Amino acid sequence: MNICKLLKEQYPNGIDCKMLGEVTTWDKKFNGTDKKLQPKTVKFKHVSASKLKQIAHADGDIRLLATGSFEGYAHIDEVDESITNTGEVISIPSGGSADIKYHDGKFIDSGNLLAVSSDPTKYSLKYIWHWLLENNLLIQERFRGSAVQHPDMPSILKLPIPIPPLPVQEEIVRILDTFTELTAELTAELTARKKQYEFYREDLLKLEGVDGVKYTPIGNVLKDGSAKKSVTKNEYKDKGKYPIIDQSQADIAGFTDKAEAVPPTLPCIIFGDHTRIVKYADTKFAQGSSGTRVFVVDSGHVDPKYVYYAMSNLKIESRGYNRHWSVVKDMEIPLPPLPVQAEIVRILDTFTELIAELTAEIELRQKQYEFYREKLLTF
Repeated sequence: MNICKLLKEQYPNGIDCKMLGEVTTWDKKFNGTDKKLQPKTVKFKHVSASKLKQIAHADGDIRLLATGSFEGYAHIDEVDESITNTGEVISIPSGGSADIKYHDGKFIDSGNLLAVSSDPTKYSLKYIWHWLLENNLLIQERFRGSAVQHPDMPSILKLPIPIPPLPVQEEIVRILDTFTELTAELTAELTARKKQYEFYREDLLKLEGVDGVKYTPIGNVLKDGSAKKSVTKNEYKDKGKYPIIDQSQADIAGFTDKAEAVPPTLPCIIFGDHTRIVKYADTKFAQGSSGTRVFVVDSGHVDPKYVYYAMSNLKIESRGYNRHWSVVKDMEIPLPPLPVQAEIVRILDTFTELIAELTAEIELRQKQYEFYREKLLTF
């Protein structure tokens, strides 16, 4: 279906705009809102955030709508119907940041402001949701507060939203859903591969029935491989000769031209003294901020990548923001003969490469979705 043709046929004089409050009906009256934008409300049930997490299951069948990034489900036969809702809704968190969600079906909500289409024969709720995502910055700018921020709903409901004919809205939704559904499939595949990786890593490192396995403290096979100077947080740049690796979650935290921050020996194992994160690097990088420890293998009978996988498999209990290396250096890892180490590395590398490919594919599809969303929703 050609969107341009549809628009010319049904809207020869251009696209009308409505205020967000005209095309949505919310589950709460907002003080200071023009009565024309809130002639009525709808009712939904809500539970506390702690209750939401108590009933969460990885493979449940009722979606849990939280205010943040948490995504979970509950089992329908394990929750009281008095807390469940059914319907097609969009949600804006009542506090925090503008993490806007869409759901159609059964759900349990905590801490969100919920809306339905004010007239489904004219306004597609999913079209409105895609538009809200495209204009997320406008929503976020209308969150107010010095500590926990809350949405200024009277202001948000006045935002103008272009409303083409319903067939055009539905065609835009169909196109954009193609990307979101593919991303969801890839994300599910990524989650499954990560679970497989963790299973095989744990299973392989049990080394059951392997001859010649010895156990040794990690500190006995690693030595300090730090750079002369690390890069402080205020020195991180968006561009530079060397990527910065630190103890944060991100693989690359920034860039620098500071040559003295480059560790002299590769490959390296990076350990987060505060975060307990383990990383591996075999290309030049700059050592990041305080708490980022860099080590090299101090033995010709040990594969550095094997040590990285063995350290990643450790169950390191959190000590808060305290230093963890003082405990980890005394934790033992199994050391089989070098050929066995190499085979374990080969198998686990297969999983890590597949995970990296899936992650890159998801990022690409997300960029494509955002590109087409902007094009389709800019009339």
